[in-house]
Amino acid sequence: AEGVGDPREMEEWWEAGVRIAGPVWAGTRYCGGTREYGPITRDGFQLLEIMAGLGMTLDISHMDNQSALQALDAYSGWVIASHANARAIIKDVRGERHLTDDALRRLIERDGVVGVVPFNPFLRADWRTGDPRSNVPLEMLAAQIDYICQMAGNARHVGLGTDFDGGLGWPEVPEEINTIADMQALAPLLAYRGYAPQDVAAILGGNWRRHLERALP
Repeated sequence: AEGVGDPREMEEWWEAGVRIAGPVWAGTRYCGGTREYGPITRDGFQLLEIMAGLGMTLDISHMDNQSALQALDAYSGWVIASHANARAIIKDVRGERHLTDDALRRLIERDGVVGVVPFNPFLRADWRTGDPRSNVPLEMLAAQIDYICQMAGNARHVGLGTDFDGGLGWPEVPEEINTIADMQALAPLLAYRGYAPQDVAAILGGNWRRHLERALP
């Protein structure tokens, strides 16, 4: 919603077909984000109230921890994190881009879904563009999935949030994947960890479908 000048404009976006929105990328008048930290503002709470009234799903990706926790407490509608990882298992990670355990627990309590991101710096914080892709095996993404599933006690709250639609691509992802079709390579890694076929299917798409079927008008 960084391009939304007034919270009331969300009604126009709803009429145009938007059904999922996040209030921030870097930092906005609405709340703190990846680069500019801070709580939800008065305008931000108005934005959330209007979104909830319309029936939109709130995406907490890119919200900083303070504003994400506020939103998880205040927002009455559906909540997801379309593309974010668990901060706790990214070694030496800094900043507010990823979800704390507190935010993950609250999202799980709200029956939300987290889309894990196969971006190498989001799996290993010291990886830099030009480093060998083999330094970040796909198993590290499987570990992100498992961490969230273990916290939830089931496989209902994690999916894929690749950001392949414009955020990143094959030079900066684990070497086992070059296109979205290669995400199937996660299946044997999850099976090796003991996930049943129905749980693997849920993670690879079923959980997002479940969310959309209940949240879309």
